[in-house]
Formats: sequence, C-alpha cells, structure tokens
Amino acid sequence: MTRSILKLRRRWPAFLSAALLCGCAASYEYVDVPGRHQGARVGGEQTGEWTYFHQDGSVKANGFYVEDEQDGLWTYWYKPGPDGSAQKQYEIGFTEGQLQGAYRRWFRGGSPNVEGAFQDGEERGPWVFFAPGLRPIQMGDFVDGKMSLRWKYRRGDGQLRAEGYRLMDKLVGPWQFWDDQRQEYREIYPLPEGWQLVRDLWPSGAIRREGFLLDGEPEGLWITWHRSGGRRLSGLFDDGDAIGPWAAWDPTGQPLAAGEMDDSAPEGDWSVVVQGVQESLPDYAIDSPVAPTGPWSADGIADESALDALPIWLGEMFSPARPANLPANYDRPPPAALLASGMKRPPVKIPPQPWRAREATNLPAMVRLYSFGRRQPTQAGGPDPYGDLGAPESKGRKTVSQPLVGSPLPFNKLLTPDGEVDLASYKGRKFALVIMRGFDGEVCVYCAAQTRALQKARKKFEAVGAEVLVVYPGDGDDLETFLEAVESLAEDGDEPAYEVCFDPAFELVQALDIEGQKALPTTLLIDAMGIVRWAYVGKDKVDRPDVERMIDVFKKMTGS
Repeated sequence: MTRSILKLRRRWPAFLSAALLCGCAASYEYVDVPGRHQGARVGGEQTGEWTYFHQDGSVKANGFYVEDEQDGLWTYWYKPGPDGSAQKQYEIGFTEGQLQGAYRRWFRGGSPNVEGAFQDGEERGPWVFFAPGLRPIQMGDFVDGKMSLRWKYRRGDGQLRAEGYRLMDKLVGPWQFWDDQRQEYREIYPLPEGWQLVRDLWPSGAIRREGFLLDGEPEGLWITWHRSGGRRLSGLFDDGDAIGPWAAWDPTGQPLAAGEMDDSAPEGDWSVVVQGVQESLPDYAIDSPVAPTGPWSADGIADESALDALPIWLGEMFSPARPANLPANYDRPPPAALLASGMKRPPVKIPPQPWRAREATNLPAMVRLYSFGRRQPTQAGGPDPYGDLGAPESKGRKTVSQPLVGSPLPFNKLLTPDGEVDLASYKGRKFALVIMRGFDGEVCVYCAAQTRALQKARKKFEAVGAEVLVVYPGDGDDLETFLEAVESLAEDGDEPAYEVCFDPAFELVQALDIEGQKALPTTLLIDAMGIVRWAYVGKDKVDRPDVERMIDVFKKMTGS
C-alpha cells in the first residue's frame, strides 16, 4: 500500500490545483453512506482511501483508489463471528484496477487458505493451497494463469497424494500417485510435439534444475533448487532467452533478489539483499553469469551478499541442458477415482470488487442501451453516461460468430445451482443462449447491465415464443457472486430472474472457441430445431447486442 499512497500524494496537489484554477474546487466530494461505504471523489472519480461495510456496519473492505481505479494492497474482512472479532479474509494487490502483486486468503479462525501472487491479472509464480490448520495440500507454479512445471498434492495428514509435471494446466511427463493404503501408481503422460522435459538431479537424487525445452531451446518456467530442497532461482525463457521477472531465494526460503531479465541479462533496477539489507541496485551492479566448470555451488554462497551468488546461479541455470531420461517402469496407471480426487485446478477466489464510481453512475444508461440500442440525449457539456459502450451498429467479431451459424450447439447440457438443464428439452422452442464473460476479479458491470436488460424484456421474449438462458463461465461460487450483483439492480415488483447456468471448467467456452480474458460476451439465437440461426460474439467486453435486435431476429424465424 505504500507505493499507492506515494502515488496518490504525487497526484493529489494536481487535482486540487486544477480544481482551483477553473474555479470548481467543489469537485472534491467526501462520500459517506452509512452502512455501505465512505471515501472521497475528485471530479467524480474515486480517489484516496475508501472503506466498505457489511450490512451490520463492520468493515468489509479497505484500500486506495487512484483516478477511479483500485491501486495498492486491499484488505477484506469476514463478517464478525459470535465473539465479535474481526478476521481477515483476503489481502489482494492491485495496480490501476488490475490484479497485481500479493494474494492471501485465510480460513475463519486465521489459518492460511491460499498464498501466491498475480502479474497483469493472471496467477504467476509459486502458489500454496492449505487445508485448515497450516497443512499445505497443493503447491506449484503458475505461468500466465496456467499451472506449469512440478506440482505436489498432499492429503490432510501431510502424506503425498501425487507429484508430477504440468504444461499449460495439462499433466505431462512422469507422475506418481498414492492411494489411501499408500499403494503407488506411476504413469508417463505425453508432451506436445517439440516439447521435452529437463530434470537435473543432485548427487543425492534431489532435483537440482527443471524446465521444458521447445525445439531444443529453454521455454517457459525454469527453476533451480538448493541441495537442501529450497527454491534457489526461477524465471521464464522465451525461445532460449531469459526474459521477464526473475527471483532468487536463500535455502530457508527468504527472498534474496528480484528483477527483470531481457535477452538473458539483468535489466533495470533489481532488489537485492546485501548483508541483510534490501537495496535497489542498477543492472550494471550485477556481474555477468558465470558458467559452471565443476560441481554446482553450495547453498551458503549468498550468506554475505546476493550479488556474490547471482552470477553463479544464473550461470548454472543457463548451462547446457539435456532432456530427462524418463523411467521405463512407469506402467501402473492410477485408478480413475484416484486421478480425479484432488487433481483439479485449485480455485483462486477473488471477492467481488465494488464497481467504479463512473460505472455505478452509468448503469441505468447501460441497461437502456442493451435494451433498446439507442443512446438517450445527453446534457450539453455534461459527461457521456455511456462511457466506452460500443455503438449499436457494431456487428461483433464476424470471424468468430459466422462459423457458429447453421449448426446445432456442440453440447447438450448446462449446469445450474440445483442440477442441470438438458437442451434436448428445448426442441420445438426458440431460445437465446447468452454467455457472459465470467468472474475476472470483479463482476463485470456490462454483464450485469446486459442481464438486467434481458430480465426487463421477459414479456417481449415470451411474445415471440422465445426463452432466454444466461450462462456465467466459472464455478458455483462465481455464479453466486454474479447473481448477487444482478439482484442489486432489481426494482420493486420485478418478476423472478431467469435461471442462470454456469460452466465450471469453461468447456462450453472452449467448444464455442470464444476464449479471451475468461470469455468473449456471446449471444446465440437458436430455432425450434436446435440450430443456431444468429450469433454475435462481442469485439470486447462492452460490445453486446441489444434486446430489440434479438427480438427482430426471433420474429423472422420460421414459426414465429
């Protein structure tokens, strides 16, 4: 949060100066809605520290805004328990509204649930998932939101359940599994064409270096390990060159150095621990990598200064690598039940983020636009309530939409909180399948506005003999968060909302080829024979068809 505060202090005088020069110092507004939130706005944008409250008045969330975007470390609390104590639920870092930096989640009672970090909105680096009581049960690395390299799975009693390699979430290379009776199973999973696994060992048999080769060059995440088993150095390769963020640790797991690499050389300022003190040093203070000429270095070479160790550890990481000789005795595939238990991608929950001030203000205009496709006149000189909403004449992504038309849906069933929907039961009826973006750190205000517009048009769809199915990509918890946001827009006397389905493994999204920052907003209109007759895949998160356009298409369908 320190960086955010400093950033705010740099910008704050500029805000006030601008307001005074134009004679509109009143643009500063302190907002205090009892039981909901409090904070400041400047020029209509949220600025500085904001606090949100549970319905009982206890603090729900606290953090900083810079120009209407969350910035710095935000903290979230559970509702107070029976004893009235406040307990942290999350700590999450943001930069300009995007997930960035540390992520921590706690169980009620204070024990850790998840620890990791985000970069540019995606999970990155080492993550650990705990069972209640400080017992780690899943651990491994993410690269751009995908599970990568070696992952371990443990039972609640600490015993290993499984260990092996992942590449872009998929199981690859050698895996070992243990059932409840400690019976061991082994299997080797194929790697994609051109990929090979590198797995160097210390003389003791412990892993020393691991990563992947693509067409003979290092690619993706690589890690070296201390003899004692602790992580030593990790970073990314692209076509054989070290790039992006790299980091080093001592044998006990304490950070020693972190910075950026470009073309396999340090770039910009690095954070380096020298004689126990963290310093910011320029890249030229770090010596060039030193190729190993004998046994790899001892664990303690960084005791005095990480500057002594970095050139050696980088040289060891960059030294020539050979593909691993995979064992031939991995021929006991695990039972399906064992493979399915606890091997899914671990969930990383994000609490629903408050909508930005401009979004909350513009919501009624968004609902009107997604309802009628027409912009209402705006007051001369006033703000545009439609913000960055696309023009109604947009035709979406034709290259993605057109292949979907003329064929039946590539799936038959959708999950709901209470069971499932069998699309075969819709034969003889027209319906719209409207797919939202999914939960990307916040409930998308455009998804909520579009869903609200669809709800308000229920009778119009009934008049043309059509129904509406809304799909929210993600799991049941994400769906519940989304529904809470949509329900907050309801008005007195509203009819019950549509039942909303969910797509927990994004299988529907993948089948339609509409992946993109979760999912591209997509609307499919299906005739009574189950054939897609009209498809609209948005160009971006705001590009969606309005209700009137959908009604016109339904009217023209045979049998309307």
